[in-house]
Amino acid sequence: MIWLLLTILSSTIIFILFKEISEKKLTFIYPIVLNYLIGAFLGIIVFGGEINQSITDQSWLMPSVLIGLLFIVNFFIIGTGTKVLGVTIASIAIKMSLIIPVIFSILVYNETVSTQKITGISLAIIALLLSTIKKQEKKGLLKRLYFIPLLFVGSGLVDTSVKYAQAEFLKTTDFAPFSGFVFLFAGLIGLLYLIISKHSLLLLFNKQNIKYGTMLGLANFSALFFFIKALTSNVFDTSIIFGVNNVSILLLTGLAGIIAYKERVTLLNKTGLLLAIISIVILTI
Repeated sequence: MIWLLLTILSSTIIFILFKEISEKKLTFIYPIVLNYLIGAFLGIIVFGGEINQSITDQSWLMPSVLIGLLFIVNFFIIGTGTKVLGVTIASIAIKMSLIIPVIFSILVYNETVSTQKITGISLAIIALLLSTIKKQEKKGLLKRLYFIPLLFVGSGLVDTSVKYAQAEFLKTTDFAPFSGFVFLFAGLIGLLYLIISKHSLLLLFNKQNIKYGTMLGLANFSALFFFIKALTSNVFDTSIIFGVNNVSILLLTGLAGIIAYKERVTLLNKTGLLLAIISIVILTI
């Protein structure tokens, strides 16, 4: 249970940091690339320990490359989506993606389907839907419709790929180095993008970019490491972990949006947040 709680806290911090980066009007690419390089350092150098086999012999190497690519592409989408949609709506659209890994876990790993689980996950999905309903100006409508599917599919693929890698390739001692290499490949892809697009690499060392890149790296590495730990804890089925994780992040980011950033919520949004609490209780009792 502690790993799931730490995952929720770390992921919530990521959304808040994205909002702060948006408020500071920083260029997202720099703190995002730095965040992955920091995560790589933590996973490989600080927490990686001794890797007994050659890196090229590790069964998780190719999955880490593919997941690293998914991570940085999805992080770009999340960063831009948070700026366009606001922290609450962006996090809701992302957390709706729980449908993808939940169905994957049930179909591929034959997890049990109980009335309690169906009720809890159904309420979670309804909560997420209700919470997305907001009045938008017409000029922002197309952007909203454009980003919500991107956030939904991107985050769903990331969560599903992490679950698959954890189940098929990872031993307990692999969690930190695997996470580190995911971030390493994401960071290298990000650096390549900076070079190809002719962004100034010197801006990576801007004080604000270093500050937010480091904080993002700490939170992002923690979120992935703790999430893999939660998936292997056997306290809950994977489908329940995805459900509780997503609606809990929704609650915390929603509260942060309301309290810290004065984001407006309607009666339907409040109903959605209430249903999110009920769904968490049903899934975890």
